[in-house]
Amino acid sequence: MISVSIFRMFHVSPAMLTGFYVLLAACGVLARTLPPRLRRAFLALAGLAFVARFFSATMAPALAALALLLWRVCDGGETLDARRTLAAAAVVAFGLGPACFGGFFAGYTHGHVRLQDLLTVMFLANMLKKSVYYVYERRAGRARSPAAGDFLAYFFALPFTVGSVIFAPSEAASRWEARSRRDDLLSGLRTLALAALHAGACWLLIRGGWTRAYDEQFLARAAALRWWQLWLIFVSTYVGVYLHRYALDQTCVGAARLLGWDVRGNYDWALFPADYADYWRRWNIHFRELLMALFYYPSALRLARRRPGRRETNLIAACFVTFAGAAVFNFVLHAAFYRPGFGAAYYNLAVRLALYEGFAWVMVSAAGIAEMRRRAAGKPEPGRWRRAAGVAITLLLRAGSVPIYLTDVPGLSWTVPVRLIAAAFGVPFRR
Repeated sequence: MISVSIFRMFHVSPAMLTGFYVLLAACGVLARTLPPRLRRAFLALAGLAFVARFFSATMAPALAALALLLWRVCDGGETLDARRTLAAAAVVAFGLGPACFGGFFAGYTHGHVRLQDLLTVMFLANMLKKSVYYVYERRAGRARSPAAGDFLAYFFALPFTVGSVIFAPSEAASRWEARSRRDDLLSGLRTLALAALHAGACWLLIRGGWTRAYDEQFLARAAALRWWQLWLIFVSTYVGVYLHRYALDQTCVGAARLLGWDVRGNYDWALFPADYADYWRRWNIHFRELLMALFYYPSALRLARRRPGRRETNLIAACFVTFAGAAVFNFVLHAAFYRPGFGAAYYNLAVRLALYEGFAWVMVSAAGIAEMRRRAAGKPEPGRWRRAAGVAITLLLRAGSVPIYLTDVPGLSWTVPVRLIAAAFGVPFRR
């Protein structure tokens, strides 16, 4: 059973959790006393202080310098021209890339990042992805060039040091202090309270032994489990993953709202989608929008112009490009969890993500085509009982695919989680 300590559950030590909320309260009070032009710069400095204290004292100035270099390359003009786009890409690839994958700011045990460094690695990988998002939006003209302090706040403000939410630069800029201080306070506290409730539910689920880590200890006992026991573990663990993710990500959202960013939540009743496409619209909303902006919309528009009469195959092709992009981004995140140069782990991770995202591509495409056909035929939306059946089927599909994503033991063959899933359908499991 996974340990029930706060540290092992959420990779946040009690000291870090206390420091986060003390600093958050101080920022909430002090930031509003400053002139508007200085507020985000102040929040960036507070976040950098948190990173230096709880992540790495050397990482904070190094990342700040790289961020300022990226800001300088992208500064000025309505959009980035080709030359500056290439220069920005070089900063991301040859500056932030080595910082993320070089192992400079994290330690490793048996080839996997130490538990106490998981948030550090997540922060690095998220900064890399947010940099890609920023360069894209500047190139497309969706985000304007901000002041240096405002730019640093997008990466380092205290709310953005936890969770895995990838806010669009344009949203973070446009929704800054868009509401009254009272509305920000109420919205932020309400969201933080919901995050705490989800954290408590996750703790209860783990304490009751309903979830499992797909690690060596579990795999050693898996052969003795019956098929229905595996399905019970799959479903309960998936619910635990949702509660865990919601708690971390909505803590980020709530803290951002509390300090003045009126950003949207990252989940929309994600355990109750009517089908797989509906699930994808509800889960990890901000990351989904990044994928849509970078991959889906350009592909779908180009295909619609070239082949206007082939709507279904265009949808399948655009979804393929999108989930291939998702696999690349998820590889960036999870490869950073392994010791630099661990080729076997990288290979198995790549295959597992190809299977995981490939399954999602098939399911989302099939659900999208079914929806397209239903609307073309003028049929009504599914009724209550049909939606309930869709929720149950989608829950099982999601729960059954998650072991491929979460079985991340270094060097473990990609066939192991596949055989684990096969065991849930009656095929004997052997390591």
